[in-house]
Amino acid sequence: MSEVVKRKSKAWRSSEADALVRLRAQGLSVSQIAAQIKRNRDQVLGKTFRLRGAGVIVDAQIGMGFTVLGLYSGPQSLQDIARQANRIAQQTGTTRKAAFRRAWRAAKERAGPRIPDLPPRLSQFLYHAGRLRPCSELRAIDLPLYMLRLDGLTLDYAARIATEAGYDIKDDANELVDCLSDEAMGIAHYAVPDLGLVEERTAWERYLDELERKGEPPPF
Repeated sequence: MSEVVKRKSKAWRSSEADALVRLRAQGLSVSQIAAQIKRNRDQVLGKTFRLRGAGVIVDAQIGMGFTVLGLYSGPQSLQDIARQANRIAQQTGTTRKAAFRRAWRAAKERAGPRIPDLPPRLSQFLYHAGRLRPCSELRAIDLPLYMLRLDGLTLDYAARIATEAGYDIKDDANELVDCLSDEAMGIAHYAVPDLGLVEERTAWERYLDELERKGEPPPF
């Protein structure tokens, strides 16, 4: 077995993922990150994609050769689409812009089923609803500062609208605080109608983890 094959089969350690997030935030390229954490470029791209989908990495940079059709099971890379567009332009004499649009549509048609995005967690829902008014109960659970606003929602009102949106809060401010405490520790709470999407996304994550364990590249 070559050294590259052995390296592909190695599961990601938390320290490597943390380093990827830190180096990405510093603006390093995929190749530079791969060299620093001793992973190959495809592994870094795949892990970056998964961390971005999980909301750990928040950026809009999409490099050549990286997926551009979202969380599909088998999309084409931008590089593949550009090559196809060049062939279309050469064969038909159309403009490059029109050829690229045609190649893009064809790539979307070839893409497999879409992997669902995770629905909003309780804290995300409340953030977009107006955030929360500071109070002693929220200070006690060490809620992130970005969740607070001086004219934000009261706990009672937040519990009411979260319950109406399908979160299992039972219109109870204490239950709301308990759930927010869970989320501060990494335990997500989703609206009951969204649990099917969460299960589907979790199944995809298990599938991707299994591919990574086997040393096989992700299908995107």
